Amino acid sequence: MSSPILRDGPFSGYRVTLAPAAASIILVAFATQYPALADLLAGRQPDQLTAREAAALFDVVAIAAREQGVPVPLRFIPVRCGRSHALSFEAIALSATEILHLVHDGFFGSVRCREAAIAAVQACGALPVPPIGLSPLSRRASPTAAEHHVDQLIEREAELRHRPAADPRRRLSP
Repeated sequence: MSSPILRDGPFSGYRVTLAPAAASIILVAFATQYPALADLLAGRQPDQLTAREAAALFDVVAIAAREQGVPVPLRFIPVRCGRSHALSFEAIALSATEILHLVHDGFFGSVRCREAAIAAVQACGALPVPPIGLSPLSRRASPTAAEHHVDQLIEREAELRHRPAADPRRRLSP
Protein backbone atom coordinates (compact mmCIF):
# COMPACT_ATOMS: atom_id res chain seq x y z
CA MET A 1 0.00 0.00 0.00
CA SER A 2 1.40 3.37 -0.95
CA SER A 3 0.90 6.44 1.22
CA PRO A 4 -0.57 9.55 -0.36
CA ILE A 5 1.22 12.87 -0.36
CA LEU A 6 0.09 14.29 2.95
CA ARG A 7 -0.93 17.97 3.06
CA ASP A 8 -0.81 20.21 6.06
CA GLY A 9 -4.07 19.81 7.86
CA PRO A 10 -5.83 20.15 11.15
CA PHE A 11 -3.46 17.78 12.94
CA SER A 12 0.12 18.59 13.97
CA GLY A 13 1.18 14.95 14.03
CA TYR A 14 0.33 11.57 15.47
CA ARG A 15 0.92 9.69 18.70
CA VAL A 16 1.47 5.99 18.33
CA THR A 17 0.50 3.35 20.88
CA LEU A 18 0.35 -0.42 20.97
CA ALA A 19 -3.02 -1.87 20.11
CA PRO A 20 -4.75 -3.95 22.78
CA ALA A 21 -3.53 -7.55 22.58
CA ALA A 22 -0.96 -6.45 20.01
CA ALA A 23 1.27 -8.99 18.32
CA SER A 24 4.30 -6.85 19.16
CA ILE A 25 6.74 -9.57 18.09
CA ILE A 26 6.46 -8.32 14.49
CA LEU A 27 7.49 -4.84 15.68
CA VAL A 28 10.88 -5.95 16.99
CA ALA A 29 12.26 -6.28 13.45
CA PHE A 30 11.58 -2.59 12.80
CA ALA A 31 12.65 -1.13 16.18
CA THR A 32 16.13 -0.10 15.02
CA GLN A 33 14.76 1.63 11.93
CA TYR A 34 11.93 3.39 13.82
CA PRO A 35 12.91 4.83 17.24
CA ALA A 36 9.22 5.25 18.10
CA LEU A 37 8.86 1.46 18.06
CA ALA A 38 11.93 1.03 20.25
CA ASP A 39 10.37 3.43 22.77
CA LEU A 40 7.02 1.61 22.69
CA LEU A 41 8.60 -1.79 23.13
CA ALA A 42 10.64 -0.43 26.06
CA GLY A 43 7.45 0.83 27.72
CA ARG A 44 8.05 4.51 26.99
CA GLN A 45 5.71 6.88 25.13
CA PRO A 46 7.50 7.98 21.94
CA ASP A 47 7.66 11.56 20.74
CA GLN A 48 4.93 12.78 18.47
CA LEU A 49 5.41 11.62 14.87
CA THR A 50 4.92 13.82 11.84
CA ALA A 51 2.28 12.73 9.36
CA ARG A 52 4.99 11.44 7.02
CA GLU A 53 6.75 9.49 9.78
CA ALA A 54 3.43 7.99 10.92
CA ALA A 55 2.51 7.05 7.35
CA ALA A 56 5.89 5.37 6.75
CA LEU A 57 5.63 3.45 10.02
CA PHE A 58 2.06 2.39 9.28
CA ASP A 59 3.00 1.18 5.78
CA VAL A 60 5.86 -1.05 6.94
CA VAL A 61 3.98 -2.48 9.92
CA ALA A 62 0.74 -3.02 7.95
CA ILE A 63 2.62 -5.02 5.30
CA ALA A 64 4.30 -7.19 7.95
CA ALA A 65 1.00 -7.71 9.78
CA ARG A 66 -0.79 -8.65 6.57
CA GLU A 67 1.97 -11.16 5.69
CA GLN A 68 1.57 -12.80 9.10
CA GLY A 69 -2.23 -12.63 9.07
CA VAL A 70 -2.52 -10.50 12.22
CA PRO A 71 -4.15 -7.11 12.83
CA VAL A 72 -1.93 -4.02 12.74
CA PRO A 73 -0.48 -3.90 16.27
CA LEU A 74 -0.33 -0.10 16.44
CA ARG A 75 -2.87 2.67 16.93
CA PHE A 76 -2.26 6.15 15.49
CA ILE A 77 -3.94 9.01 17.33
CA PRO A 78 -4.01 12.46 15.68
CA VAL A 79 -2.70 15.41 17.69
CA ARG A 80 -4.75 18.52 17.13
CA CYS A 81 -3.00 21.75 16.08
CA GLY A 82 -3.09 24.92 18.08
CA ARG A 83 -3.68 23.48 21.51
CA SER A 84 -1.69 25.19 24.26
CA HIS A 85 -1.96 22.14 26.50
CA ALA A 86 -2.34 18.47 25.80
CA LEU A 87 -5.86 17.14 25.75
CA SER A 88 -6.78 13.63 24.88
CA PHE A 89 -7.98 13.25 21.28
CA GLU A 90 -11.44 12.28 22.52
CA ALA A 91 -11.82 15.44 24.67
CA ILE A 92 -13.06 17.65 21.83
CA ALA A 93 -15.66 16.89 19.17
CA LEU A 94 -14.37 16.72 15.60
CA SER A 95 -15.05 19.51 13.12
CA ALA A 96 -16.10 18.84 9.54
CA THR A 97 -12.58 19.84 8.42
CA GLU A 98 -10.96 17.28 10.73
CA ILE A 99 -13.31 14.49 9.64
CA LEU A 100 -12.79 15.18 5.94
CA HIS A 101 -9.03 15.36 6.51
CA LEU A 102 -9.12 11.86 8.01
CA VAL A 103 -11.18 10.63 5.05
CA HIS A 104 -9.05 12.15 2.28
CA ASP A 105 -5.58 12.66 3.73
CA GLY A 106 -5.29 9.87 6.23
CA PHE A 107 -2.68 7.22 5.63
CA PHE A 108 -4.75 4.08 6.20
CA GLY A 109 -5.57 3.41 2.54
CA SER A 110 -8.63 4.57 0.66
CA VAL A 111 -11.19 2.20 2.19
CA ARG A 112 -9.81 2.31 5.71
CA CYS A 113 -9.70 6.14 5.84
CA ARG A 114 -13.49 6.30 5.86
CA GLU A 115 -13.56 3.62 8.56
CA ALA A 116 -10.99 5.56 10.61
CA ALA A 117 -13.08 8.73 10.31
CA ILE A 118 -16.20 6.86 11.48
CA ALA A 119 -14.30 5.40 14.44
CA ALA A 120 -12.95 8.86 15.31
CA VAL A 121 -16.47 10.34 15.21
CA GLN A 122 -17.67 7.58 17.52
CA ALA A 123 -14.79 8.25 19.93
CA CYS A 124 -14.94 12.07 19.89
CA GLY A 125 -18.35 13.09 18.72
CA ALA A 126 -18.81 15.70 16.01
CA LEU A 127 -19.61 19.39 15.85
CA PRO A 128 -22.81 20.43 14.10
CA VAL A 129 -22.64 21.41 10.42
CA PRO A 130 -25.68 23.68 9.98
CA PRO A 131 -25.15 24.45 6.26
CA ILE A 132 -26.00 20.84 5.43
CA GLY A 133 -28.30 20.16 8.37
CA LEU A 134 -26.04 17.88 10.41
CA SER A 135 -26.67 17.94 14.14
CA PRO A 136 -23.87 17.48 16.65
CA LEU A 137 -23.03 13.92 17.65
CA SER A 138 -22.04 12.96 21.16
CA ARG A 139 -19.15 10.68 22.02
CA ARG A 140 -19.93 7.00 21.66
CA ALA A 141 -22.53 7.70 18.99
CA SER A 142 -23.95 4.61 17.37
CA PRO A 143 -21.99 3.22 14.43
CA THR A 144 -24.97 4.02 12.19
CA ALA A 145 -25.12 7.68 13.30
CA ALA A 146 -21.35 8.13 12.94
CA GLU A 147 -21.38 6.52 9.50
CA HIS A 148 -24.27 8.74 8.39
CA HIS A 149 -22.46 11.87 9.61
CA VAL A 150 -19.24 10.98 7.77
CA ASP A 151 -21.05 9.95 4.59
CA GLN A 152 -23.09 13.17 4.54
CA LEU A 153 -19.87 15.19 4.85
CA ILE A 154 -18.31 13.25 1.99
CA GLU A 155 -21.38 13.54 -0.25
CA ARG A 156 -21.89 17.25 0.39
CA GLU A 157 -18.26 18.33 0.65
CA ALA A 158 -18.38 20.43 -2.53
CA GLU A 159 -21.34 22.34 -1.15
CA LEU A 160 -19.46 23.01 2.10
CA ARG A 161 -16.36 24.25 0.30
CA HIS A 162 -18.33 26.89 -1.57
CA ARG A 163 -20.08 28.35 1.49
CA PRO A 164 -18.42 31.00 3.65
CA ALA A 165 -17.85 29.78 7.19
CA ALA A 166 -18.20 32.02 10.24
CA ASP A 167 -16.25 29.65 12.45
CA PRO A 168 -12.64 29.01 11.30
CA ARG A 169 -12.72 25.48 12.78
CA ARG A 170 -15.42 24.66 10.23
CA ARG A 171 -13.76 26.31 7.24
CA LEU A 172 -12.84 23.85 4.52
CA SER A 173 -9.87 24.79 2.39
CA PRO A 174 -10.11 24.21 -1.38
